[in-house]
Amino acid sequence: MKLEAAQGAMWLVTAASFAGAAALSWLACRAYLGLARRRGLGQPVRSDGPKTHLAKTGTPTMGGAAFIPAALVVAAAATVAQKATSQAGSTGVIWPVLAASAGMALIGLADDLSKILAGKSRGIPARWRIVGEFLLAAGAVYLIDHALADAAPRTFWLGAGELGEPWAFIVRVCCIVGSANAVNFTDGVDGLAGSLVFLAAWALAACGLAAGVREVSTALAACAGGCAGFLWFNRRPAQLFMGDVGSLGLGGLIGAAAVALRIEFLYALLGAIFAWETLSVIFQVASFRATGRRIFRMSPFHHHLELCGWSENAIVATAAAVQAGLAAATVGLFLAFGVRPTP
Repeated sequence: MKLEAAQGAMWLVTAASFAGAAALSWLACRAYLGLARRRGLGQPVRSDGPKTHLAKTGTPTMGGAAFIPAALVVAAAATVAQKATSQAGSTGVIWPVLAASAGMALIGLADDLSKILAGKSRGIPARWRIVGEFLLAAGAVYLIDHALADAAPRTFWLGAGELGEPWAFIVRVCCIVGSANAVNFTDGVDGLAGSLVFLAAWALAACGLAAGVREVSTALAACAGGCAGFLWFNRRPAQLFMGDVGSLGLGGLIGAAAVALRIEFLYALLGAIFAWETLSVIFQVASFRATGRRIFRMSPFHHHLELCGWSENAIVATAAAVQAGLAAATVGLFLAFGVRPTP
């Protein structure tokens, strides 16, 4: 009975975290939208992108500057509230997870501001941005590993821990950096990245609840809530774009959460769409440099689908359906194989 009551309380806190973040995110995005319109914080659209996107030039961007802080504040408040009521199950691992998200968001914010100030679609040189991301991710992984030194969720083949050090550390750093940039590549169609992260966050939250890592679950629920509040303004036709501050912040959060749950390899399944969007860019560049030919009409892959005649709504609906299947498979595999019985 006590176990059932504790599980019920975990679900209740998780649901409250989602609802609170959704409401705060909606309010923050609404307030920011008015400010962005008054200050002319519009999105510079790449000239070599789909011609249909030229009409989006000037649409307010950097919406992540509104909903990312909203989600992080709710996640932090929920964590503090849980710790105040009970010490059970608390490891402090959530703080480096939230720090990874905030740090990635700040890198994205700097990139967004450089684009707006220059009036171009390219911001900070990629090599400098990547260096910052790797340093940030390395620090986050170190702190996560330290927090979980005596209380890491036990997993079988789902996590990098089976590789041993230093390979596990390298994989975890790459997981966070790769996740942040993959979500960034995916953000190119109204509602696409937000919808996919929404579903991925709930899948990871379910894994966290099953493993009893409630602090990570509530943060992921807040992440989903932040996406929900933002999607009200980002659904087609989008009134507000998330910008790099949003995509890097979201990708950093779910990537760091996967590291904290010790399911880095399983996250590859959950993030398959994000990975494919990234690989489409890599394949396109490699093919053009090697042969002078392009594999896709345009990369990332969602732009290829647009040039093949797919509507933005069709792309988002199809991707969301696939993501829902990947989320269900991820949770199912975690429940079946993810947590070792306590010795």
